[in-house]
Amino acid sequence: MRAPEPEKRLTAEFAESAEVGRGDGNLRQRHKDTKEEGKSKRSVEKSRSPFPQVTNHKSQITVPPTSTPTHLRPRAVILCGELSGEVYAAGLTRELVSGGMEVFAMGGERCRRAGAEIIRDYSDLSVVGITEVIENLGHLKEAMGQLIDKIKELQPDVLVCIDFPDFNIRIARKVRKYVGKLIYFVPPQVWAWRRYRSRMLSQLFDRIFVLFPFEVPLFDNGEFHGHPLAEQVKPEIPESDFLAHYGLPGGRKRVLFLPGSRKREYRALMPVLLDTATRLRARWPDASLMLLPSPAMPVDEANVACSALSPVTVIEPVHKYTAMAVAGLAVGASGTVTLECGLSGTPMAVLYKLNPVTTAVGMLAVVSRFISIPNVVLDEAVMGELVNRDCNPGEILRFAEGIFESDGVAELKKRRLAELKQRLYREGSYHRVAERILELL
Repeated sequence: MRAPEPEKRLTAEFAESAEVGRGDGNLRQRHKDTKEEGKSKRSVEKSRSPFPQVTNHKSQITVPPTSTPTHLRPRAVILCGELSGEVYAAGLTRELVSGGMEVFAMGGERCRRAGAEIIRDYSDLSVVGITEVIENLGHLKEAMGQLIDKIKELQPDVLVCIDFPDFNIRIARKVRKYVGKLIYFVPPQVWAWRRYRSRMLSQLFDRIFVLFPFEVPLFDNGEFHGHPLAEQVKPEIPESDFLAHYGLPGGRKRVLFLPGSRKREYRALMPVLLDTATRLRARWPDASLMLLPSPAMPVDEANVACSALSPVTVIEPVHKYTAMAVAGLAVGASGTVTLECGLSGTPMAVLYKLNPVTTAVGMLAVVSRFISIPNVVLDEAVMGELVNRDCNPGEILRFAEGIFESDGVAELKKRRLAELKQRLYREGSYHRVAERILELL
């Protein structure tokens, strides 16, 4: 059985009891009362709502009056713990700010540019796996304490947690009585492992906005308003301009390497990618090799990778989605790029390499037979999934041969990936989520 998609999870110390309210005798009852009251008033609230049904993502968001007297404008705190989460946080921040909200965030430069005031940078908190968490436990706990104090001080109308589950869930429990509404946007992948958490999350959070339609039934209060990436993933420039810009030849034997965004991840995968590049060159001398370094990868390490892969074409971040679209095959780390490649219509060999302890613990709780999102959504092995022992150059080469040399395989995979976008696309997904948050205040 394969290991699940990594969830940036914390150690068992942070994976507390699924029962909400331990250590707060009134919390469980308050949620129960609120839930029952909400059932009886739901139709009345809908008729009173000053907001129209969301039919056009360009319609103006109107902020409802706030009952909180301590600040002039409705206030939101958004928490994200890594690069992929910050992309979602920035998109949502932009919509909330345009609607008149004051937004504070644990984020980075993207959130700042979107209009948030940064209360803590997340860049030193992104970890994967149990042993990695243990090594950084003191630092994580310190950051958690700082954020809890800041949220108590701000007393926001809404706290929005984005991914980074065990860290965010623990904070949500600690600050519940200091915030108006608790929202989860991009919740933990309970469909993949530790499914028992769905009940706990439904009780703790007032609303859960999921990214995939199949997640809605897993939560009592789940809503799907489209996946933002289904709107965003499209080529930045025409293919002909891209090829001319980088001096690439025609033909479809183009391989895009995606080494990952976390330090441990790309350092573990780079030896595999280097060996793979050598074998691909030997197998197809006319193949074009492209490398898309993560913004988190230091320039010197990216240069070393480029030298080792030489000749390789380094892709600028502004052409990320064009590179995915023109590639015949992508090879790289599991994560958001897997979905981005899927939405670009590009088959990918998804590499997933964890240390033995993390793998052993994860295998005990896994409930999904796939690890990559495109395969989960389509319920089919469209992407290649190479986990631990299978994560080697030989297996990658075999997958590439299937794409480049087997009749009809590449075309079939592209047709299946086209269905992926159809299932996830909704116009104005960030706007829809922002409007629903404002309606809940």
